[in-house]
Amino acid sequence: MRIAAILTATLVAGPLWAEADPDLVQALREGTRTECRDCDLSHANFKKADLSGVDLTGADLTGARFHRAILNGTIFAGAKAENANFNVAELRQADFTGADLTGALFYEAQLSAANFTDAMLNGARMQHARMTGATLVGAQIDNAHLTSARINNADLSGASFYNTGISEASLGRSSFAGVTMSYVSIVKSDAFRADFTGATIEYTDFWGTDLRDADFTGAIVTESRFSRANMRGAVMEGAEVTRTFNADGTYTE
Repeated sequence: MRIAAILTATLVAGPLWAEADPDLVQALREGTRTECRDCDLSHANFKKADLSGVDLTGADLTGARFHRAILNGTIFAGAKAENANFNVAELRQADFTGADLTGALFYEAQLSAANFTDAMLNGARMQHARMTGATLVGAQIDNAHLTSARINNADLSGASFYNTGISEASLGRSSFAGVTMSYVSIVKSDAFRADFTGATIEYTDFWGTDLRDADFTGAIVTESRFSRANMRGAVMEGAEVTRTFNADGTYTE
């Protein structure tokens, strides 16, 4: 009974997490403060705020709300931003190097030329995000959703993808060199001239994807499907392809 009473009192009093310092949040919103390295901004509300160029290196942004915020060139390097909301935000050239973005929301976010090098994007929702020219080198992108995202001319080399959805996405001329890709859906996507050299690909579905002039040199491909994919001009030199359904309807043992 005492435990139940304590829980009831806590819920009545408010959420189990504390809001960020309102004065600090206001100073950042008003632009009187442009640097907040290692600050505790967990669950702060920056909806529609303009924090362009602000330095939030190493900040705790857990659950913070940046919905429709303007964050062009903002520095989030090393930040902890689990479950943060960046939906429909402007994030051109934002720096997320080494940031923890587990479960973060980037629906329809503008991320052109953003830097996600070594970032953790596990479980992130990035449907319809615009990521042209973005850098995701070495990023962890497991259990993430990138359906209909625009990721043209991006560098995703060395990234890891597990159980990730990238269907109906634009991936033209992007680099997936050396990636590890397992249980990934890249169905009906545009991957014209994409670079998969040295990639390890297994249990991945490229059904109906445009892979014209794509480069799979030295890639290891197994238990995957390329049915109805357009492979015209694709380079497979030195690639190891086993137990895979090919674009021409054949099956490679």
